[in-house]
Amino acid sequence: MSKRIFTNICWRRKITQFFVACFFIFGLSDGARTQIISSDAVLREHISRAFEKNPGLGEIRNRITASEQQVSQAGVWKDPTIGVSLMSLAVNSFDFNQEPMTGAWISVGQMIPLSNKLDLRTEIAEDNLATKEVTLRSRKLMIAESLTKTWYHWAFLREALSTLDNNIELIDNLIVIARSKYETGKGMQQDILRAETKRSQLEDKRSNLHQMILTTSRKFAILTGNEPDDIPSTPESLPDIFLQIIVNDMEETLFKKNPMWLKSNIELAMASRKVELARRSVIPDLKLGAAYGFRQDADNGMERPDLLTISAGMSLPIHRDKRQNAAVRQMTANHRAIVFKQNALELELKFQLQSLIDQDDRLAEQIVLNIESIEPLSEATLASSTNSYSIGKADFEAILMAESNLFNTRLDRLARIRDRLQVRASLAALVGGDDLLPAKNTTN
Repeated sequence: MSKRIFTNICWRRKITQFFVACFFIFGLSDGARTQIISSDAVLREHISRAFEKNPGLGEIRNRITASEQQVSQAGVWKDPTIGVSLMSLAVNSFDFNQEPMTGAWISVGQMIPLSNKLDLRTEIAEDNLATKEVTLRSRKLMIAESLTKTWYHWAFLREALSTLDNNIELIDNLIVIARSKYETGKGMQQDILRAETKRSQLEDKRSNLHQMILTTSRKFAILTGNEPDDIPSTPESLPDIFLQIIVNDMEETLFKKNPMWLKSNIELAMASRKVELARRSVIPDLKLGAAYGFRQDADNGMERPDLLTISAGMSLPIHRDKRQNAAVRQMTANHRAIVFKQNALELELKFQLQSLIDQDDRLAEQIVLNIESIEPLSEATLASSTNSYSIGKADFEAILMAESNLFNTRLDRLARIRDRLQVRASLAALVGGDDLLPAKNTTN
């Protein structure tokens, strides 16, 4: 058995060297620099379905539709007014031709905005629409990030279960060795009991892993918009090949595509337009009106001509400092607040980016250290302990400790691969790229 373990170690080292070589050959290629996380076709299909079923996205889409209708409303004049009236009617007789000024009038009026205020209102409405569209993309990235992290945690649990099954098989082999030595009088019964106890403990862990896998799969089903019992297709494996990323490229992409940054830019532009609109609102709108009066001829046959009235006017800003100028100061203060908010957001985004990159670097080092050193040494320790126990130079407790250490080492490697995949998902969501999103022709 020890010879077989040593053979497995040699093969694992060769496989590790092969994958490391592939990593540096393909990971540093120019084509890989455009991606942060590898594409998973099955996962993207689940994300696409989640976009179709998610009620939060449906709410935002309808708000976008509502905002689209506001754009046309903001850029049109107010409706003209029309009215009819009887003027100067004598109340003693209510005779229409008793007084010469009595007449039936029809009037029309129109409010005409000055200083191109409607153009600014249209641009503000378009900015408001743009913020809704950016919010939709931000929500999509959040959903995709959550699904991706859950997907890889699900894959980790399945890999951990497979590793646990291999460990149980290893314990079964140790039980066979301990029983064989006991039957030949070279071992102790307590070694068999220790191994069987260890196996029972692993079976207990196996039961917990099954429960965690079921819980995670139900969570993934809920995130995709399905019922908890409608569990989608499972991840096949935990990918352990990572694409090389360029920090400068990521920071450039961050400030081009990050939804929060884009929304901040739109809000800043909208605040500038609101300041200008407040300044232009100091000039009141022009009110134009026209009225036509119909009069009857007098009883003595004298002809009475119809009358025409034309009017123009505007409101007087007698409270300009308390109203119009105060509105300008209000909008200017709001603009300054958004500038400070954007400055804080810029620092926060840079911190988040660097923090995730640091985590990615640390996990990369730990994974390489685990693959190249810790895990091979743990395997060698187990092989040596098993060989020493076979010839009576080590007790059974040393084998169990080596086995437990190897199992934990393998789980640590899988956990760090999962953590790095989740960090990459957070990076992809932060920079606002398309790595997490399905193809455009598969989304609504």
